[in-house]
Amino acid sequence: MEDTKITIIHTTELREMRLTDLVGQRGVVIEDMTHHNRKNRGYMILLDTPYLCQYIWFIPQDSISNG
Repeated sequence: MEDTKITIIHTTELREMRLTDLVGQRGVVIEDMTHHNRKNRGYMILLDTPYLCQYIWFIPQDSISNG
């Protein structure tokens, strides 16, 4: 999954993390954190444009769409 271009989509989990402002943002997966032994599965994403002055964010697995 690394190096895959993604778009962040709206999910309940993203809303609960108070990150709905990221919906529609595009980026690239830089680390796959979906291993079966993790409680919170998702990806470290390098955003194309910063959010709150940061480019790298953890995004839940269900909150991304390829492309």
